[in-house]
Amino acid sequence: MLNALITASKRGVIIDVYVDRHFNVTSKNQFNALKEKEFNSCCEYLSKQGLTLYVIKGVHSKLVMADNKHLSVGSFNWFSASRNDQYKNLETSLIYTGDLEKEIAIQKTFLQGRVHKKYEAKLNQIEVYE
Repeated sequence: MLNALITASKRGVIIDVYVDRHFNVTSKNQFNALKEKEFNSCCEYLSKQGLTLYVIKGVHSKLVMADNKHLSVGSFNWFSASRNDQYKNLETSLIYTGDLEKEIAIQKTFLQGRVHKKYEAKLNQIEVYE
């Protein structure tokens, strides 16, 4: 998936990624400096590839929005969900298609209101806004 995002970005597709800070810099709900360093490095790398990253606070939902026509929203951890052991949960995501411009605008406005930091590549330099 990462390669597909980078390839699309290099084709000129605008890709905005919203990612929650807390879940990426903690272990067992405790701050982890090494995880924070790795997280910041990942954000910088992705922005160098042409993606804009918005680090947000307090959002656990997983959303994919595309072309004002596609929306997937839910709690399912697509890459890390426990599916077979004692920790498996009933996790779901729903996919909507059609004219979703208004709903996607509402979701983006909500996410923008929780932005903590922004990584963006401009003129081959990474700009970080806090």
